[in-house]
Amino acid sequence: MGKIISFLVRRATLVTLALLAQIITLALMIWRFSNYFVIFDIIFMVISVLVVLY
Repeated sequence: MGKIISFLVRRATLVTLALLAQIITLALMIWRFSNYFVIFDIIFMVISVLVVLY
């Protein structure tokens, strides 16, 4: 029984750490690229117009 609980706790810890790493990475990417939001917005708007016209 102790081995099963140890395994589940270890797995939950690894999953939690992986989720935290993804959240931190996403937050850093948003913070880093927020200065370029206007450029990305224009690029995606142009792509959207081109797709609609095509």
